[in-house]
Amino acid sequence: DKQELEFNAVFEKVCQMLSTRIAELGADLKTDFKAPLVHYPNIYLESILLNLLSNALKYHSRERKSVIEIKTYFDGTKTMLEVSDNGLGINLSKYGHQIFKMRKTFHEHPESRGLGLFLIKNQIESMGGEISVKSEVNTGTTFYVKLTP
Repeated sequence: DKQELEFNAVFEKVCQMLSTRIAELGADLKTDFKAPLVHYPNIYLESILLNLLSNALKYHSRERKSVIEIKTYFDGTKTMLEVSDNGLGINLSKYGHQIFKMRKTFHEHPESRGLGLFLIKNQIESMGGEISVKSEVNTGTTFYVKLTP
């Protein structure tokens, strides 16, 4: 069921779930919710934010402090969510065709299962939205989510 959700409230709940990891890394989380509300299923929005934020934390670079930016904005009539990090990045020329496939991982990590991006892509598309990614190895990754068609 869709409901009117505040991005900040859902984001705060997700941060509580990940608070230990955020504190361990001393990650700097920056938000800019220019589109403060969205009409969307709460369980899906939580899942999207949880997966994108946990991936940003999981694949941080040991060479620099983790900085993660979460933005929402309007693109015409569409509500957009953007999640950027300065982590390990993904070699899109090598793995781009596999990025949202099930059981695909692109870095060695004991918690990697290759399910999160597959799951949220299906959730987003089931609601008529889209997800895309830009990434550069050892620079970071940005996910662009069109939440509303």
